[in-house]
Amino acid sequence: MEIKVAVATSLIIIAMNALSGFFLGDALTMTINWQFLLSFTAISLVGIFIGSFLGNFIDGKKLKKGFGYFIFVMAIFIFYMEFFVKA
Repeated sequence: MEIKVAVATSLIIIAMNALSGFFLGDALTMTINWQFLLSFTAISLVGIFIGSFLGNFIDGKKLKKGFGYFIFVMAIFIFYMEFFVKA
């Protein structure tokens, strides 16, 4: 499977999971700041279009390597936030 297809597929799965959790859980039990949510969504959509445009110019091998580094950095960040930052 080409890396661009794999990345897009994984992001769609993550988005569907997050949306189902939001609409079946948080949206029913919490007060939602819709203005913030809509502005965040708008900024995300701009990022999607910019990323899609730039993806046409980036080699699949470089994208695969960069995505691997991104996942590694995010794993370290989540580990740090969970075990070393006291809330």
